Amino acid sequence: NPDPGASPLQASAGCLRPDGDRQSVITSIIGGQGILELPLEVLTAGTYRFEWSVRDANGVKIFSDSRDVFFQPFMNERSAVAQSLESLKETVLKVEEKLPASARALLREANLLESTKGPVEALQDQAITNPDLAKEALDRTEDLVLKAAHLRRLSDTVARTTASGDITDLIVFEGQVWESREVGMEMPEVAGSPLVLHRRVVLGEHEPISLRVLNITDAEQTVRASIENQAEGIDCVLHRAVAVPTSLGEVSWDPLPKLDETQTFSVPSLSSRETWLDIHVGDVIPGSHTIEIDFQAITGTGLVGGPSNPHSASAPKTKVRIELEVLPFTPASSGAIRLCMWASLDEPAIQDLLAHGGNVFVVPHGSPIRDENKRIQEVDFTQLDALLEFLKGEDVILLLNGSPQNPYKIGTEEYESDLRSYLDLLIDHLADWGFDLNHFALYPHDEPGGIGWNAVNSLVEFGQVVKRINPKLMLYVDGGGEREMFEAMAPVIDIWTPSITMLREDTPEMRVIREDGGMLWSYDCVYAYARPVGANLKNISIIPQYRTAALFALRHDATGIGFWCYNIGESLWGRTLFEYPVVYEGQSGPV
Repeated sequence: NPDPGASPLQASAGCLRPDGDRQSVITSIIGGQGILELPLEVLTAGTYRFEWSVRDANGVKIFSDSRDVFFQPFMNERSAVAQSLESLKETVLKVEEKLPASARALLREANLLESTKGPVEALQDQAITNPDLAKEALDRTEDLVLKAAHLRRLSDTVARTTASGDITDLIVFEGQVWESREVGMEMPEVAGSPLVLHRRVVLGEHEPISLRVLNITDAEQTVRASIENQAEGIDCVLHRAVAVPTSLGEVSWDPLPKLDETQTFSVPSLSSRETWLDIHVGDVIPGSHTIEIDFQAITGTGLVGGPSNPHSASAPKTKVRIELEVLPFTPASSGAIRLCMWASLDEPAIQDLLAHGGNVFVVPHGSPIRDENKRIQEVDFTQLDALLEFLKGEDVILLLNGSPQNPYKIGTEEYESDLRSYLDLLIDHLADWGFDLNHFALYPHDEPGGIGWNAVNSLVEFGQVVKRINPKLMLYVDGGGEREMFEAMAPVIDIWTPSITMLREDTPEMRVIREDGGMLWSYDCVYAYARPVGANLKNISIIPQYRTAALFALRHDATGIGFWCYNIGESLWGRTLFEYPVVYEGQSGPV
């Protein structure tokens, strides 16, 4: 589209098949370009005529063209499988002397591919004249071609390995750091030892690196990873990816538990597994620093099998060297942007959240203890204090969730007097822990605008009482609603938290929020970058969904982000409908 700001263009495409049937598709091109896909099943030999055109908003044709293509059913697919078999056999001959375990593995796969190919090709021949077999033939052909393509990439990788001279059992390569799908299928672009990577980092940063370990032998390998060198002030922790089911029945390599005391994990033959290096840059001198990691195949070539006499042998080893350039400046303080992750809190969860930028915590109110006349004598803050123990001294904001217990009806003098007594004790108690009025807020209702006017009016009435008691006490609200709801809440709200998608809008609702002058945060529980859209977060596209949220918020003058949620809901280790949590429960802490 040469003029994306104008009205969308209409793109259409069609195919006239040799049997006379016609298929067509149409789409709008809103931005600079678009993609129009025309699914086509080729089960009839002959000429297929393709036509395509682009029209403006008034239906005037801007461009059109056509092309005739002769198709022979399944010929391309058969050619792809044949080429893969040829590549496998050539690589076996090339590496059998230097990498005998790899040669055996590739020959095994070539034989399996050959044995699968025959029945599938027979089914293809039958499907050409029997439409009832078409779907099965197409599905099995797709599986066969995908397998053949993967084996060809694998064959090429092993062939290149012989040129490196340093690898026998394991290839370690940098993976797609935010990709949790089909981990075992990824292949390296280059192979060599040591693998050298370069990173620019800043103080306080967590730098993640995905290291994929490919086993090119004919047997499963036990791999031991060890960090051999790291500078003081730089803390490196190795994790491994684990396969779990998604809500859609797919496989996701989403959870990343730390390697245990043995520092070992298993890699199947001719497959890869992901290790994840978390580099925490602490108090370290700016400049160049080096991290070295060894990956040893401790059940590899020369260690299992071979001569049976007792003797020592070194494990095949692949080395990784990471060159860090620590930049000479300090990032903004934690409080420069706020991050709220709704969570079921305990010490491990709090420590993990603090380590990764979490600095807004939803916490419980205290429980008033009353005399026989219902007057508050003291407040039991036991539950709150159990959390403050791990938050004291940190630049965090507390959100006191819900309304304090009050035996009186709101709107009465008794209600206001009782609330005043509670809030005075709350303010003093939090001050003793180091939290002043700028570091906590009341959070009486969750998403009141989405519930309706009763919830909005309840929040407003509560807020009016709070502001009469102490105008400096902050109130927090999240969610959307109608313009009139925002106008009603504006006099009592200090922290606005609309959906992150609302930040870019110039709507009456957002104008009310921005003109009010309170703090503007945001949160996300929509997850538009799920694949497909929905609460399917295990295989979500991480970069646009999470990693760019702070940049997006800052771009639109917000100083806070948030996500539902940290660890609330069903266990992610199983197949669950809603995959909202970002951590898995572990034996001693979050994964």
